[in-house]
Amino acid sequence: WTERRGHMESSGPTRFDHFGDPLSQAQLSQTPAGVLCKRVLDGVTRVNRALVSNIQVSVLANDSFNAVAAADAWGEGVALFRGLPEAILRATAGWLANDNAWPDVGSLSAGTIDAWPADRHRALFAAEAASAAIHFALAHEYAHVLRGHLEYMTSKFGLQTLAEVGPRRGADASALLLRTLEADADTMAAVSMADNLTHALSNPTELPT
Repeated sequence: WTERRGHMESSGPTRFDHFGDPLSQAQLSQTPAGVLCKRVLDGVTRVNRALVSNIQVSVLANDSFNAVAAADAWGEGVALFRGLPEAILRATAGWLANDNAWPDVGSLSAGTIDAWPADRHRALFAAEAASAAIHFALAHEYAHVLRGHLEYMTSKFGLQTLAEVGPRRGADASALLLRTLEADADTMAAVSMADNLTHALSNPTELPT
């Protein structure tokens, strides 16, 4: 799906077209990872609406483990590739299906169903761990826009896209500069997660049960 200026819109041509088509809400709702991803994006956008309302956010039909921030003549946007939340959810489900991971959570004797922990508490823990990781990835991409990284790279090196995985045009940018931008984006993402936790604890009716 695509969200722009604070409300949901039908997906149309975007700056991410060469990475993949934006997924519709119906398409996202077809998989557990998609449902989880949509919930995270809705939550982050709601809590931080004043900051991100003018930034387009999309989930792309691309099975790679990647995320991207990009700019063009129409503005700036961030996108998660479909493969990122799917891989994260598989990892957290596999993690909690292992008796050695967080043995104090739920019942270890329940076993697994289709590689998922059969115990409800362990399954919920896996989903929440995946939510936190997806939140971090999204907030990291937002940081590239909000902290001026994308604007700087565009003006300095003509680089209009910052993808987390894969080659980047603008080879004149030093490795140190790129690492600095990534560390700064990580810092803002961590702060965003802390703010989201504070919001959740202040609004317990929004917490999963």
